[in-house]
Amino acid sequence: MSGDTEAITVLISPVVHAQGFDLEEVIVHRSGDRSVVRILVDRDNGTELDVLADLSREISAVVDDAPQPILGALAYTLEVTSPGVDRPLTAPRHWRRAHGRKVIAQISSGGAADSPTEKVAGRIGRLNEDETVVDLVITHGGRSDVRRVDLADVASAVVQVDFGGPSADERELCGLLEKNVKGNT
Repeated sequence: MSGDTEAITVLISPVVHAQGFDLEEVIVHRSGDRSVVRILVDRDNGTELDVLADLSREISAVVDDAPQPILGALAYTLEVTSPGVDRPLTAPRHWRRAHGRKVIAQISSGGAADSPTEKVAGRIGRLNEDETVVDLVITHGGRSDVRRVDLADVASAVVQVDFGGPSADERELCGLLEKNVKGNT
């Protein structure tokens, strides 16, 4: 983490958390005499553009009023956004927030970092109470089954765009109520 990235992260974390968001990532990109500061935030139940705009104004005020200039004398552009649909699932909260969505995951067969992996495509079902195991609903030939996967065995996972939505069987096995099905676009 660069000095600017670390300083901004420390400075804005209280503001982000006070508004009920998780700070997913801070990226500072310098280009000539300008910087682009990209801040990715997320929270349970998603967010709205108006809320992100308000958060952006609060973050901008905090950065501008910092006792020591973080970005030196450089002008900066601030971007506050939420992760895209293709964001990797790297923490239990990411799996919880993607409940019901399609995912492609590389599952380690031996639990070690250098173990062979198996590519699994399915829909994200329930997480266990301590958020260490997820049910993946796998559908083959019109039949859906649940595969329990320890999150520690997931080498990588990315949500997929799904224009069709879950079938009735997938909704039931994922634990989705009809009114709670999330769009996957």
